[in-house]
Amino acid sequence: MKFTMCGFSQPAAVDLDLDVRDLGILRWFIDFRDSGNMVSKEIDGEIFYLVSYNALAEDITVLHMKRDAIYRRFKKMCDKKILEKRVVAEDGNLVYFRTGENYAQLVDFSFIDEFIKNKNSKKNNDHIHSNEDIYPDGDYIFNDIVFFEDDTFSIVDYDSKNVDNSATDLNQDGTDLNPHPNDINPSATNENPKLTNLYPKVSV
Repeated sequence: MKFTMCGFSQPAAVDLDLDVRDLGILRWFIDFRDSGNMVSKEIDGEIFYLVSYNALAEDITVLHMKRDAIYRRFKKMCDKKILEKRVVAEDGNLVYFRTGENYAQLVDFSFIDEFIKNKNSKKNNDHIHSNEDIYPDGDYIFNDIVFFEDDTFSIVDYDSKNVDNSATDLNQDGTDLNPHPNDINPSATNENPKLTNLYPKVSV
């Protein structure tokens, strides 16, 4: 999931049931408010900002929304306490808005730090066990490959700890060698097989 949309937390937007149009309208309001060019008024001890639905429709033509549709979006955000509205009777009814109590959720990005922390923790927990735990004979593991004491290496199945019998033996320089199916021990078990005995010694 993308962390942000229009500069707001996308997970919070999903929780609050906001779509991209809602966020676009809210972005317009926040940017206009922060520009210092928006008409403001103190109401009930709080600063509210004058909104013209028609002006917004002209400013954000990409939304393809008319006045009534924009009005309904503002009402939706007020119902969800993202915005607060006041109507003032001055030369007709003027509408003013300010951010509401749930707006803070949309600008709370602490979940990103938690996501990164959990991701790093998962990486640490997914590390491969030590040589002594899985390969007591001195062979060691690196990514998807097991290196053997005799300078050969092959693919390993981490879950069963059995060598993938379909894999081709490789020199350390990555060149292919002819497979040796007759040298594979068919009685190998899941309980820490002695991997060095499963492959012939190959010169490098």
